[in-house]
Amino acid sequence: MTINSKVMVDRTTTQVSEFLDSGVESIEGKSIRKKTLPEYKIAFIGDHTKYVLLEKLKEFCIKYEKHVKYQDIHYLNFLVDNSEVVLEIFELGTEHTGAREMAIRKAEGIILFYTSILMEGYHQLVSCVDDFKRRKKDKKSTPIYLISNEDTSPIYDYTESSDKFSSLSEGYESESPTQSYHLSRRNSMEKIKQQSEDLSMAKITPQQGENLAKAISPDCQFISINIKNYNNINEFVSEIVKKINFSTPEKLKNLTKSKEAKKESTNKVEKKNKGDKSSRNNSERIKSIHKAKNMSAVCTIQ
Repeated sequence: MTINSKVMVDRTTTQVSEFLDSGVESIEGKSIRKKTLPEYKIAFIGDHTKYVLLEKLKEFCIKYEKHVKYQDIHYLNFLVDNSEVVLEIFELGTEHTGAREMAIRKAEGIILFYTSILMEGYHQLVSCVDDFKRRKKDKKSTPIYLISNEDTSPIYDYTESSDKFSSLSEGYESESPTQSYHLSRRNSMEKIKQQSEDLSMAKITPQQGENLAKAISPDCQFISINIKNYNNINEFVSEIVKKINFSTPEKLKNLTKSKEAKKESTNKVEKKNKGDKSSRNNSERIKSIHKAKNMSAVCTIQ
């Protein structure tokens, strides 16, 4: 291992440790996110194609922020049962690293993603099975989702652009979260024809996805979607949050506190508005009394 590689691994391990340590409040977290909002730490594992799902999440969330220091950490706010929560998503690639193993062991929820027409991405996730087997047995179950993107568009080239950066967690390049991820289809009829012919042989079947999910963990749920037409993001996020709440009672307590804080804040605003309205009514009543007295005085003089 070169010196540069060792430095990259050390930096990645550090950022994962901070991501997983619920007692650490990041600098930007203190300034842009309310402390009362419950946070859910999600490990997001997959090859470069996972960005199509990240873009979907960003499209449906009510607020999006990225970590000011670590480019691979994203904060997405969603409404779950009328309460605002924050998904703290940490991206991981498909190479076996200490960071990935740590995330799999300690994350509150895990999403694994591959595209069914790209066999390499699927087989890279197979290497995660050993990491899941190393997880310590505990009483709580971690929500795990294996998602297969069944989009069969023959060409799905993830093009390089100037707004990409080098991921600390892997060595692959990924786009800056502040920019839209660009997907382009090259108009190469020969290439389209070739991939169309190879599709039936290369595509990962749903059964293979189910088998991988079972190998990963009894808690792992396999989901097959077409990312272009998938609009159930809010339901998906709600399910993850509720499963984490069920397996981690303290999360449910935090959510209850958040609801109580929101209710208290709403009551204060309503009370203030009611007081302001009452003051205005009193002021109007006093003005009316003075006006009546003045009119009476004028009539007496006459």
